[in-house]
Amino acid sequence: MMALTMAFVGETVPKEKTGSAMGLLGTMSAIGTALGPSLGGVLIAGLGWRAASTSMADRQTEAASRLRQRPDGLARYSPHP
Repeated sequence: MMALTMAFVGETVPKEKTGSAMGLLGTMSAIGTALGPSLGGVLIAGLGWRAASTSMADRQTEAASRLRQRPDGLARYSPHP
């Protein structure tokens, strides 16, 4: 998955910003790997497993709603004109 993400960044980000974008991507991946299990355990212990599912469903619904509001959908992110 990381190789696909790096390829996506390489295709969509301007060449002068590719290094900082890939650095940010690596940093966020490391932070997520380090904190994800601990924060997930706290969430499930405190609120139950349904809270994690509901949280993700809310985010997915919001993302889909925002994409529908855009007149061009995902066309802005297409690497090919």
